[in-house]
Amino acid sequence: MYRWLVLASLLALPTTAVAAERAVGHWVYDTAAPTYVYAATVNDSGHVFGQYCDLKGMCHWMLVLDMPCRDGAKYAAIAKSNVRVTPLEVTCTGRLGSAQYRFVFNDFDKVAALVSKAPNSSQVGFAIALNDGEFRAVRFSLMGAAPAIASMTSEGSERLKRMPSAKRQPL
Repeated sequence: MYRWLVLASLLALPTTAVAAERAVGHWVYDTAAPTYVYAATVNDSGHVFGQYCDLKGMCHWMLVLDMPCRDGAKYAAIAKSNVRVTPLEVTCTGRLGSAQYRFVFNDFDKVAALVSKAPNSSQVGFAIALNDGEFRAVRFSLMGAAPAIASMTSEGSERLKRMPSAKRQPL
């Protein structure tokens, strides 16, 4: 329960949306937030990894870390699962609260492939390059990722169908 409360507070969800979260393994998904849907996980350090889609159908893979960054700055990263190693790039999209920062992956398809090809019980790790030649490493469980993302996408698509057609785009 603590993990999901951390996730909700980091994303500044209204309390009514927190009740709509559904857990699948180590992941949680929500399709009732006012401006987006998501499937995400929180690790033991309180860092967040997940997929977020706005109601126009624009989706992103995102990390929330306690690693300070400058809004708009790009960082090289490496992702590792038990299936593959993938070079990536993330962009800092700003501060959340007093000590958390949001990083968006620049290549959605590479992260989606990494998550979808890893077995359900495995982990994924990310190493993000810092300015002084050092790296910040974080790991997340993928247990429940596939069904949580599938449910978020399916239910999010249903929600879009109920919107007036001028506002609708498929997820």
